[in-house]
Amino acid sequence: RDPGSHPNREQEMKRSRACATLAVLFIFMCVVGILGPANGAEDDGAEDEEVSKEDLENWAKEGTGDNYIQKLVTDLENDPSTGSKKLVYFLKSGQDKLVKLRVSDEARGKQRQFLEANSINLVLKMLGPHSPIHVKSKAAEAIKLLSLHNPAVGQVLGLHSWMPGMYGIKELVLMMMDAAKPDADKMTMVAGEHAAEAMWALTGTGVDNLELAKSEGCVAACVDLIKSHASPCGKMWAAAILKRLFKDFYNTPDGSYASNARRTLDNARVRSFAAMDTQLIESLSNMVKLGRVTEATPRSKWPSHAKSEERNEKTIMAWAAAGALGAIASGEEGSREILVKKGVADFLCVLAKSPDTLEAVEATSALQLMDEECGNKEL
Repeated sequence: RDPGSHPNREQEMKRSRACATLAVLFIFMCVVGILGPANGAEDDGAEDEEVSKEDLENWAKEGTGDNYIQKLVTDLENDPSTGSKKLVYFLKSGQDKLVKLRVSDEARGKQRQFLEANSINLVLKMLGPHSPIHVKSKAAEAIKLLSLHNPAVGQVLGLHSWMPGMYGIKELVLMMMDAAKPDADKMTMVAGEHAAEAMWALTGTGVDNLELAKSEGCVAACVDLIKSHASPCGKMWAAAILKRLFKDFYNTPDGSYASNARRTLDNARVRSFAAMDTQLIESLSNMVKLGRVTEATPRSKWPSHAKSEERNEKTIMAWAAAGALGAIASGEEGSREILVKKGVADFLCVLAKSPDTLEAVEATSALQLMDEECGNKEL
């Protein structure tokens, strides 16, 4: 059982609060023209042939007006297999970086264009049990692209999970669990990667999504992915999620600690369980050791430069593992002592000298949380 799960009574209280919050957000987004009345369609297709890049590019040349978006929505309703691929291509806006630290103005505009078509439900319903795995995979990727660095949309997408008959966070977590299974095939593993990245985006939008993710077993799903034979990309996103699920949340704009802030989410118990999980700590430590880049490493393999085709490169994992280890160390003296005794600080000291910004920042932050100084430590 996930140590972050809640009693039934508390779940019902949170469900009521979430529904009320969703209603307020819904009204707000209608007022500003981002969202309107929901509509959706069932998907019973089993087509799994890829739409060629040439077809997608030709389709994209048709324009970006209302008629263009309506055609996209029609495809999602009538042919989810093709429509979901077109939606992802549209939302990517030509950007294919593996770790997106910001969203371009063009991508932000396309987020808004699609949301104005009142079709969030179409994407979420594609996560349902009626959908083949390749459609679920594209739906998860679309959810990530819609909610990335967009807190209001991320909250709406997450809170839809509380609605009867709707899909969302629970289904994304199940996709991650499937990807961690020993017999997972390539498509299942890729779908799990997209689901994990979607969960990373959603858990960065507020406390409601964090609580729901924990209650649906996301901590266990992430831990299983990290311990499994999943791809480096899947492990990377699992570790990045754990960083958020392990840290306490405060009533500040970004949830981070402040001396005058009130703690709204206490994850001490989850951190303690993680610190005592020897296999998890060893797995995260190995991700740090295996992933570190140097000046000799091709830039295309650096996590801050890598594109989607680098999903199997071990060099993309270290930054996320360092963040998770730092989160485990935050708060409790006992957790810090366990990590120090296992030599985690030594590996982080080397990573802190990485030429890659992601690796250096995450390792330095983790060392600060562990209250460790490096000096001249080397592997």
